[in-house]
Amino acid sequence: MFYAFHLLDIVNRLPTLKDVIRSVTLNIQLLGMTAMLGVILVYIYSVIGFLFISDLYFDEGIDTGLINKAGESICMSLLHCFLSTFNYGVRTGGGMGEFLPAETGASYNFLAYYVRFFYDITFFLLVITILLNVIFGIIIDTFAQLREKADNIKFDRQNICFICGLSRQVLDRETIEGFEFHNENDHALWNYVYFFIHLEDKPKSDMNGVETTVKEKMEEGDQSWFPLQRCLRIDKNPKRLESVDESNELDEMIKEIGTKFKTTEEAIKNLESLLT
Repeated sequence: MFYAFHLLDIVNRLPTLKDVIRSVTLNIQLLGMTAMLGVILVYIYSVIGFLFISDLYFDEGIDTGLINKAGESICMSLLHCFLSTFNYGVRTGGGMGEFLPAETGASYNFLAYYVRFFYDITFFLLVITILLNVIFGIIIDTFAQLREKADNIKFDRQNICFICGLSRQVLDRETIEGFEFHNENDHALWNYVYFFIHLEDKPKSDMNGVETTVKEKMEEGDQSWFPLQRCLRIDKNPKRLESVDESNELDEMIKEIGTKFKTTEEAIKNLESLLT
């Protein structure tokens, strides 16, 4: 029997199954509080059932072993009534109203009929419809958030450089080689890992200036030496240099037009003053 539990190791191997477990454990406090509210509501209905309709708590499927007697009461004490209400009420799709026998609506039994009506309807609305759906909603929403987070991480891994943070769109537009070449050669993640290991193993007395500076910044927790939003291939790209020159020329043209506009405006004002 115990070897069957080894199959649960598949949860540790599949990320999707891990998200299923996390969807419950991440909001365990909220789920616990909601479940406690549900237990309180079931206890209230158990007290009502024990005081007013305990004779209806009867299960004909129970085999007592006696001749000519089928079934037995499932509300012989308050604890027994609470466990029965929790067991039959929560598991049954229609609540206790689906399990308990119906009451006649005749005039001599109108009080019992109305008690059963409100008992069954309120139990179904509060416990089955609202409370259980709130619990399921919390779990489903948490799972959806985890899946969305996993999808965002996957998107970032496939479209954003881990080292410099430049996106695929920028690198494909600004460089000839593109994002894939940059990610595998210019800013290869494992090259940085090997560099960290190299700095850890190499004595400080044998380090050059660059290695000493990087080592000191690593010990201080300073990440300014990382090429954040920078890439030498972009800075040296002829296309980018041409675009920079064109933008500079455009800025000069705009400034020149602005100067001419101001000169023309002053000339018009002087002309108006002479005419007046």
